[in-house]
Amino acid sequence: PLMDGAERLVATLKKLGYKTAILSGGFTFFGRVLQQRLGIDYLHANELEISAGVVTGEVSGAIVDGARKAQFLTEIAHRQG
Repeated sequence: PLMDGAERLVATLKKLGYKTAILSGGFTFFGRVLQQRLGIDYLHANELEISAGVVTGEVSGAIVDGARKAQFLTEIAHRQG
């Protein structure tokens, strides 16, 4: 479940012209649900590897840790000016 007020907070930020992002050490599978539900602009999280339609238990690409989150935030800030 979402925290009380999460939907209202994101909606208010969007009305004010802010861009929103999920930068997570979790997985994109779950992040996409929140992104779609809340209208989040950016999503950066770990991608589960899938082979022949089956989750392998491995992460595809670089792990999203604190340093990677900082890198994504910097990229988004530059993109948005």
